[in-house]
Amino acid sequence: ELVVFDQVMHTVITKMNGSSLDVYSDQETPDSIIGRLIAPYKQQYYQVRKVSQHPLKNFLRMNSLRIFVIDHESFIGDPGIDPDIVILRNSPRLNLDRFLKKIKPKMIISDGSNFRSFARRWKRSCIRAGIIFHDTFENGAFVHKSNM
Repeated sequence: ELVVFDQVMHTVITKMNGSSLDVYSDQETPDSIIGRLIAPYKQQYYQVRKVSQHPLKNFLRMNSLRIFVIDHESFIGDPGIDPDIVILRNSPRLNLDRFLKKIKPKMIISDGSNFRSFARRWKRSCIRAGIIFHDTFENGAFVHKSNM
């Protein structure tokens, strides 16, 4: 399971691998915050035996799912892959209409680190392009089950 949390000014993504939980974050996330974020999932669904923290990367993979993470420092050229999901974080100055003409992901996710005005503009771009848009501020955490 992949989860993109709604965290103000930060990005936290978790990926469940069996009984191990990988936490990808833009900064060292204190155990107390990780505990608060994953507690509902840990209690309801999983036997989490090991939690590992990793620095956030621009590319993540979950089974066959390809995830491209774009932030305000990213070079927005050809990522060299056709991502299934693009996660926008830290309000990148991105012309999403132009980007979506080149790269055709199945979904765009805006996390809680983005300016609200940027997320609203990206939502309109996705509607025009016929691409699913998930804003964690409006819709809460994005959860993708690996068996989907």
